Amino acid sequence: MEYQIYYTTGSDVSTYLQQAGMTQETWDAQILEQAQASSKEKMVVMAIAEKEGWTVSDEEYKEQAAIYATQQSVNSIEELESVYGKTEIEYSILSNKVFKVISDNAKVVEDPETTTPAETTTPAESTTPEETTAE
Repeated sequence: MEYQIYYTTGSDVSTYLQQAGMTQETWDAQILEQAQASSKEKMVVMAIAEKEGWTVSDEEYKEQAAIYATQQSVNSIEELESVYGKTEIEYSILSNKVFKVISDNAKVVEDPETTTPAETTTPAESTTPEETTAE
């Protein structure tokens, strides 16, 4: 994380914290929270990928890593790997597969407790008198 801060901002952590107006304690708490959330997400993604038998092929890795390198404005896949590590890049590719399948197959179900009356009004109920007689 410190290397990523330096790489993206050119600052060490203490300078970054000063500029962000954060204390070391706040920083530590945020890092812990992010690490816990990230770990949970990774466990779910990896379980889904394993159950489905999904992996990242060499060809797929090269193609996607090149795209990531361009997006991150780095000169090569090797430079991208020096910042993020090959394992993290592979995970990113795999998680994109998982999230795409989830989003493509998700079914939106409305919670009746959070639906407001305006959201449940039928088109006929929401039509003004002028709209119904304007024919």
